[in-house]
Amino acid sequence: MHKPAAELELERRAMLDGAGLALVETDPGKSRLALDRAGSIVEPARAKRVIRPQPPIEQGPLVLVETRRP
Repeated sequence: MHKPAAELELERRAMLDGAGLALVETDPGKSRLALDRAGSIVEPARAKRVIRPQPPIEQGPLVLVETRRP
């Protein structure tokens, strides 16, 4: 069985008061206005990352290098 919304609100407020807490509600008009303002702000575009060119690949003969100790 469901309780009416008003009764649930009273129970919630009593529980919060008993815990020493306060319920703070936002005015819907102010919230909507803030969201509209935030949506109208355009962030500046990020600067594109500059990719440096790769060094040229050597075209000369390959050289064998020993890496093992004798």
